[in-house]
Amino acid sequence: MTVNAMDAPAFPLTGANKERFICSATFTIGASGAISTTVTDDAKMAGDDFGSGVCNLTYPACSTVRFMCGLKSDGTVQEVVITAASSTAGTAVVKTTKAGVATEPESGAIIMVRVFGTVTG
Repeated sequence: MTVNAMDAPAFPLTGANKERFICSATFTIGASGAISTTVTDDAKMAGDDFGSGVCNLTYPACSTVRFMCGLKSDGTVQEVVITAASSTAGTAVVKTTKAGVATEPESGAIIMVRVFGTVTG
């Protein structure tokens, strides 16, 4: 039988390790780098404010982790980077930058962080 896109829910994609997960958070910035709205699909995922362009992120602890970041900004911020991460602690530092310098995101900016991990337990 040929599998097509409509069959995807019936045939979920899994790797050799079936304990993988993906979780994400979308932060909408209010005044002074403060997070005004957080939308997340995992209660263990959260972030504090982006004051001075730095946010401490928590996510489910895992043995390995990878990140994907996205940004919608008027140009005040040009990039979102992960500067430090501990998969076993479930913590990371997210930095918003312009020309390589940590920059506080403007009100209305939207920052998305997606975490790809392998669960430890």
